[in-house]
Order: sequence, then C-alpha cells, then structure tokens
Amino acid sequence: SDTANAPKVAIVSEAMAKRFFGGVDPIGKRYGYGDPNVEVVGIVRDAKVDGPRRAPPVIAYYPLQQDPDDVANNLYVRVTTSPEAAKSALFTALSKAEPHLAVREVLTLGELAGRTVTRERLMPQLTSVFGLLAVGVAALGLYATISYAVARRTNELGVRLALGPSPGNVRWLVLRETLMVVAVGCVTGLLLSVTALRYVGSLLFGLTPGDPGTLAAATALLLAVSLLAALLPAMRAARTDPIRALRAE
Repeated sequence: SDTANAPKVAIVSEAMAKRFFGGVDPIGKRYGYGDPNVEVVGIVRDAKVDGPRRAPPVIAYYPLQQDPDDVANNLYVRVTTSPEAAKSALFTALSKAEPHLAVREVLTLGELAGRTVTRERLMPQLTSVFGLLAVGVAALGLYATISYAVARRTNELGVRLALGPSPGNVRWLVLRETLMVVAVGCVTGLLLSVTALRYVGSLLFGLTPGDPGTLAAATALLLAVSLLAALLPAMRAARTDPIRALRAE
C-alpha cells in the first residue's frame, strides 16, 4: 500500500534511530527536511555499507514509488534453492519483464561481501607468505648451526656413548640444548612483538594487536619447526660410532 499517493513512510536503521530519536521508540514518529512528513514504520539492524572498518552509517529506506528520483541499481532476490541454480531462472524473469534491460552480473551476498574485504585479506596473505619464508630461513639456519655443532662435538659424543649413555640420551642432549636456545629466542621475540604490534594495529581487522591465541599459535609453530630442524642432527649424533669418534681429530 506504500504507493506514490500514500503517506510517506520509511524504515530507519538502528544508528539513525539512536542518533535522532535517542532512547524513544521511533515507530510512529515523523521526520523530514523542513516538513516532518515521513513516518517511521520500522527499524532494521545496522549495515556496514562503506566497508568493514567504518562504522555503520545513518540510513533510511524509502519505498521506490515514493522516491521516484532515486534509481534502483541493484535488485536483491531471496531464493529457497541454491543461488547458482536460481541464476538462470532470474535471467529469464528479467528478460521477460524488460528485454532491453542490461544485467551486469548476478552475485550472492557472500561474494559481494567478499569483494569489500579484498584489501583486508591481501595484507594477512602477504604477511603469512613472508612469515613462512622467515620461518623457513630460520629453520635452515638452525639446522645448519646444530649440524655444525654436532660435527665439532664428534669426539665428545663418542666418549659419552663409550661410557654407557644410550643413543636416546645423546639424542635428548642435542634436542635439549636446541630447545634452550629456541626458548630464549621465543621469549625475546614475544617481548619485541608486544612492543612492535602497537604500531601495526591499524593493519589488523577483527583482531587485537596482542591477541594471546595468535601469539601462542606462532610460538607453538616456531617450536615445532625448531624441533624438526634439530631432529636430524640429533639422530645423527645418536648414531655416532664410539670407536670412530675416539679416533677422529
């Protein structure tokens, strides 16, 4: 019944209701430019139409017949089947209603929302790639350092094995020393991260700079990679031949 000749009505957003009507129920209230001739007949939840980082704007929705100067650029259709299956039927209905109407594209709300966060997704993707590269370089460096240290301690490890310790004890010796170094690096890295994260807070979305879950996951990943990097040298040290080790210079 909201035709061009009917009383003007509007549905307002929560932000508009709070800004212009305060704590009063706006249903039935009127507003307008100079002449308060628009009646509020409903309230809808806020929508972030300007991107995920900006606060929801003040919005009022009007019937198209009562606002003929506006142009309907988008048509929203609710379907009960899958959106992909409904696309062909939607094109058929539009062509029958207006054969000369040019339809640019048909998107789901999920795809439309995904476009608005393209920039937000690009930054963590790039950061993840560089982070993985950094972890890989650190793992290679740790592996090379431990391998060199084990090679230099061939005589020592041979004496230990000759005196009775099992290969498992020698393996744990190398891993324990590696874990001590990695633990010092993790504590230092966490302290530096907490200090540096305050400067990258503007690049984060839906996440606080000091998120404990993220810091814990990064620390666990670094420890796991470090253990893998130290495992091969530790296993090689456990397989050291005591006789050959004692003869080596």
